[in-house]
Amino acid sequence: MTQQEILTPKTERDEETSLDLPAYPEAENLKRVEDLWFAGDTLILRAEDSIYRVSKGVLMARSDVLKTLICGLATSNSATLASCLVLKLDHSAEDVTSFLKAIFDSDFFLPPPAKAPFAVVIGVLRLAHAYDVKYLLKRALRHLEGFFPSSLDGEHVYAEGSESSEFLSCTLLALRAALDVGALWNVPSIMYECCTFSLAEILDDPHRKDLPAVNERALILSHPKQAAIGTSLVTNFLYAEPSGRCKSAAKCNRGKLVWLEKVDAWRNEGRGSVPLEFWDESDWEHMEADFCQGCLASFQESYARGRKTVWEALPTIFGLPAWGELDKAKVDMFSGSGQSVNT
Repeated sequence: MTQQEILTPKTERDEETSLDLPAYPEAENLKRVEDLWFAGDTLILRAEDSIYRVSKGVLMARSDVLKTLICGLATSNSATLASCLVLKLDHSAEDVTSFLKAIFDSDFFLPPPAKAPFAVVIGVLRLAHAYDVKYLLKRALRHLEGFFPSSLDGEHVYAEGSESSEFLSCTLLALRAALDVGALWNVPSIMYECCTFSLAEILDDPHRKDLPAVNERALILSHPKQAAIGTSLVTNFLYAEPSGRCKSAAKCNRGKLVWLEKVDAWRNEGRGSVPLEFWDESDWEHMEADFCQGCLASFQESYARGRKTVWEALPTIFGLPAWGELDKAKVDMFSGSGQSVNT
């Protein structure tokens, strides 16, 4: 049983309530969201052309910001709809629907490791921040971490199955949301993912224009740095002298010439934009024929060090504080006081 069903008896939920058309302007053009329309409740929220009839008591208990707005309605001569006061929210109906379902349906937005759609995570993140609903804000931030980890070994739990054509737009939306709520510890990872796309793709995406000017500028200026600095760090073992573990210098030097040509080709194809994923398992397998085991082991160790150096450099590349400061901000966010609801 959901929280709505506990709060609102079935007989009241099923009761048909007509819209009070004369009392509220544009009422005939509004559509009610059936999953969030409870006839026994006394408040109607409006977002764009969608309306929701929900418990003002629950909203006031969850959010002091909403409590202030709702109390303000009671002392004004506001128009009514279905005999209820109407509070208009300046957010998209999609975001408001996700936010209200997260509050009124206990099964809708569960904490990780349960998964949630990207649009829901961003919608709840925005509104939980706007209305200071701390437990939902923390929960949404934990979900955001699944898309954009704040550590090198963090798992991208939602990366598989993403549509490339939509991923850049989603990433830019996530960047704006993370900046708005102050989740700077996720920003290096988000900006890194943005810069894996070409500069032309970034410039052409309409969501780029939603970024604050300073962050839009940082993203554009950082794009070539990610490829240039990152690729250099994760391929430098091909330029080094053979290691002390080399068993066949002639063979391994010939192998380096072959693979340096491949690296140049990969850079021309755009692979340099993904330095943290520059080499994959199949590449190492193909290199086995061209290098001795000692050199191959040294290469993999060098690559691991290079990836770590790239990761540590990301905040600097994107004009952000160092990881230590970002990590402290994350700890402060999740250790701060919030409502006693499981996050």
